[in-house]
Amino acid sequence: MTWKFSLDRGETFDVVVHQGCGTGQGGSEVEFAITAEDGRVVQTFPLTIEDTGHFQNFVPRSIGSVALEPGSYSLKVSCNKLAKSAVCDIRLIELKWQD
Repeated sequence: MTWKFSLDRGETFDVVVHQGCGTGQGGSEVEFAITAEDGRVVQTFPLTIEDTGHFQNFVPRSIGSVALEPGSYSLKVSCNKLAKSAVCDIRLIELKWQD
């Protein structure tokens, strides 16, 4: 999955993923990558998926922080290792301004 977004000003953000995963399906390894408009990978965030008891039981997980300049970006989610028969559901990915 890939999302595109633009920033009018530079900021440092906490990256929070709301993920759900069915009973017994945890353990897959995913990567979130933020790429600049010129194709340069700004930062990657590895995440091992946690079992949340149900794919629709979403749990917010902070996966790190990133400093971004004004401009256009994409955020891509990739599965690097499938542990069982399904990876996870993602409800929301937040870029939260740091205080």
